Amino acid sequence: MSHFIVAGAGHGGLTAALALARAGHRVEVIERREETALGYDWTDVAEPHVCSRNGFEDPPAAHLRTAYWNTLISPSKRSYKRPPMLECREVHIWRKELLRILVDGCKQAGVVFRFGTALLGPLLENGRVAGVRTDAGDFPADMVIDAAGVHSPIRAGLPERSMVPKKLGEGQLFHCWRGLFERLPGEEPRDHFKTYFYHMGRKGISWVIADEDHMDVLIGGMEGPLSQEEIAAALDDLREDNPLLGTKLLHGGHCAVIPMRRPLGVFVEDGYAAVGDSAAMTDPFGGSGINLAMDAGTLLAGVLLRCGGVYSAENLWEYQHRFFTWRPPAEFPEGTGAKSTEARAETDVFKNTLMSFSPAEIELLFERDILSVELAFLGQALGPKDALRLALRNMDQIGLLVKLVKMLNAGGKIRKIVRRIPVAYESAAVGAWAREYEMFYG
Repeated sequence: MSHFIVAGAGHGGLTAALALARAGHRVEVIERREETALGYDWTDVAEPHVCSRNGFEDPPAAHLRTAYWNTLISPSKRSYKRPPMLECREVHIWRKELLRILVDGCKQAGVVFRFGTALLGPLLENGRVAGVRTDAGDFPADMVIDAAGVHSPIRAGLPERSMVPKKLGEGQLFHCWRGLFERLPGEEPRDHFKTYFYHMGRKGISWVIADEDHMDVLIGGMEGPLSQEEIAAALDDLREDNPLLGTKLLHGGHCAVIPMRRPLGVFVEDGYAAVGDSAAMTDPFGGSGINLAMDAGTLLAGVLLRCGGVYSAENLWEYQHRFFTWRPPAEFPEGTGAKSTEARAETDVFKNTLMSFSPAEIELLFERDILSVELAFLGQALGPKDALRLALRNMDQIGLLVKLVKMLNAGGKIRKIVRRIPVAYESAAVGAWAREYEMFYG
């Protein structure tokens, strides 16, 4: 029987904890917050059966709703891009409620929780991770699963020789403020889910969602934390063209930091593996990483159960390799929310390029339909005929077209790099591949 420590009560870490405890192993979750403080005070979306396929009870059927499809709005608000009327079903659930389902399931399986215990860093022994350091003392373990989030102190304290990135830099973090407001009486809006590009000149997005009983507002960008003055000005601006948006704050009203990049180039080390936000398992421009983190938690647990008690980087590489080579099943083709890692990497390249454009250039993309909704958000490349048509129609903007061509070429290149991920862990080969994969970030 092995002793596993899960650092942080993240969705992926709790999913791995459940599977390992059910297999008879000793599992402890160490979390800095108290149990009652877990989760943000707002709702999240998830695939309908992400809980049950990962060993937990599904939320009640009342949480299942038809998705609102995203209407994109240009910086000046003059141009709207409305997606085709596709329909899907998704679970809308309070994050606190979802985490309660996961924590309760883990407790029933025998997982031990230590709440209110701050993680300080990894416990290192002979160059490998051998537990965690906390404000309540050291906790040795055979293996540490890092689910401590985007600013994980465990990842930050890994040995200098480790190829796992210690921290995420500029252009990789999305700083956002989110609040749920009173919905005022009025005519039903044509667009229930509006996303504003470069809102108030900020590199990033804001959204307004007209939900059944509230208005969901997010304000965010890639250039550092938002000030209270910036948040207030953005809210005033959004109310101008969203008359249902009231001023009474019902839930939320605070900031969060989300990794907004492709998954880390390396997220395993001797005695260590990251999951969820600790490994940047989100979808750039695509929203929540709950589904990805939970599925990765189950994948990680399966690999750990095959390690025979030897939790080396060589043995753990199977987890990363399988994560990077996963493909959506036939019933969930790319473009419907289920994406392969190479598609997420391509989306990240597109995000990096779009964030380098000026608001005026973004405006042109909207006005001339140079970028469609699908291309901007789903990572679908233009075909030769479409590319020729757009080029002929926009010859006066040749500089912008050159940027887009470079973006598409870079997107294709990163897909090829992902496909070349080494099958087996050999330090020099993995290091060379990871450096190429991490391009654009310096």
